[in-house]
Amino acid sequence: MFRSTCALVILLLSTLTVSAQTVTWYDINPDRSNTDDDNPNGASGGRVNRIGATRDFTKVYAATEWGGLYQSFTQGSTWVRVNTFSPTAAWDVKVNPNNNNQVYVTSSFDGRANPQSGISISNDAGATWQAVDIQTQNTLTCDQASRKTQPTGWQIAINPVDPQTVFVGTSCGLARTTDGGVNWTFIDPSPGDTAEQIYAVLVQGRTVDVYGDNGHMRSTNNGDAPWSAPLPAASAGPTGRNRAGFGPRSTLAASPREPYVLYAAGRFDIFESVDGGATWPTSVTLPLRPSGATNSQG
Repeated sequence: MFRSTCALVILLLSTLTVSAQTVTWYDINPDRSNTDDDNPNGASGGRVNRIGATRDFTKVYAATEWGGLYQSFTQGSTWVRVNTFSPTAAWDVKVNPNNNNQVYVTSSFDGRANPQSGISISNDAGATWQAVDIQTQNTLTCDQASRKTQPTGWQIAINPVDPQTVFVGTSCGLARTTDGGVNWTFIDPSPGDTAEQIYAVLVQGRTVDVYGDNGHMRSTNNGDAPWSAPLPAASAGPTGRNRAGFGPRSTLAASPREPYVLYAAGRFDIFESVDGGATWPTSVTLPLRPSGATNSQG
């Protein structure tokens, strides 16, 4: 069975009351695999990390922890594994909002001698895939050399105003394409040291927010310098690898009505900023489940 990491991915069977209106949530995760006819649970691949969908929801994709990539043509009622996608440990998936055929998927290094992990692109709705040659195109000095030869891709952010521009967090800096995935530039938001991992990415026009090992940083120049300095280690908010629970499962989001209001979520805490990430004075710790178990993500 597949397990969920967040309510956005796997929805629990529960009934909620919102503004006096009853809303029912259903589990739509791909908890049956088509890779084993005799045992539909025998080839389950762990948790669903992220989902992505075409603009008209005619197809939904699920990036799974060790099961690769799944797709649904029924808005989540049934799922089929995308066997043309080679990496096993898929992390994120996004579809070009202007082109249902263009799909971006990231994945973690899965131990193969000739890894296809990192960033993969399909221009034919998943029939074929092209892996980005990170070893050749990434000229940054990584904080660990293996992060270039054994690449991992994290969160994907497609610019909603210009979908040809896509940002991807990787194990060695921030990847950017401005031509729909043909060419890639790798950026170190904190160039005073070696390139660190970038886990979460948020794009609003030419403003790019990232969260990585050094914490939250922002560029208002489409990912080019200058970048804001990381928060001091003792500050409140997403300060980097010293902040418990912040890492690969971190997420950045913005209010759709107030773009200067940002949210940063880790495994244990959610921080809010009302000044574009300069300060993060408000935080919420995830409550315990009724059983007393942690509600942490991951």
